[in-house]
Amino acid sequence: MPLALLSNAPASCGKAFAAQPWAKYFRHLVVSADHATAKPDAEMWRVLAERLGARTSDCRFLDDREDNVAGATAAGLVAHRWTGVTPARAWLVEQGVLRA
Repeated sequence: MPLALLSNAPASCGKAFAAQPWAKYFRHLVVSADHATAKPDAEMWRVLAERLGARTSDCRFLDDREDNVAGATAAGLVAHRWTGVTPARAWLVEQGVLRA
């Protein structure tokens, strides 16, 4: 399953993100400023799904902001609010993304 990072950070952060050691875990680093839209706008979810080559309904999304979770859900993604590692892991196992 491809993993993407979607950030509302300024466009200048894209290169900084790509230089980080953790960036290797992501197939796509998507900075909303590069697309003239941002979470939770519905256009941002379309851009993300297109980059992943997936339907929005096939995407799983974690975010700490409820407005972003609500926007993702409204756009057809399966979304969950980040409240910590343990609940996120349990949700990802439930979704079939991670093994128990």
